[in-house]
Amino acid sequence: MPLKLLIIDAYSPGARARVKASDATHAGELLAASVRVHDAEANIDIVDFDADGAALPQPLENYGGLLWTGSNMTIHRLNPMIEAQIDLCRNV
Repeated sequence: MPLKLLIIDAYSPGARARVKASDATHAGELLAASVRVHDAEANIDIVDFDADGAALPQPLENYGGLLWTGSNMTIHRLNPMIEAQIDLCRNV
């Protein structure tokens, strides 16, 4: 059975738009490519997260793991998006 992972793109919507505008690769895609170096058959879903939450695939128990990308934010400067990600992490 192939590995099934969920990747959360942790960039803020504005920062994600700037990455796209600069023709850089989506952070979730970079992380997925890194995983596929080790497991080419991995089944990976990528979700863009924002302060209102993310439309997460359900049930999360169907995933063998959850990965977060890095972002332009820091946990030491709390804001609604960071707090929503902390809540999601606690719930997972």
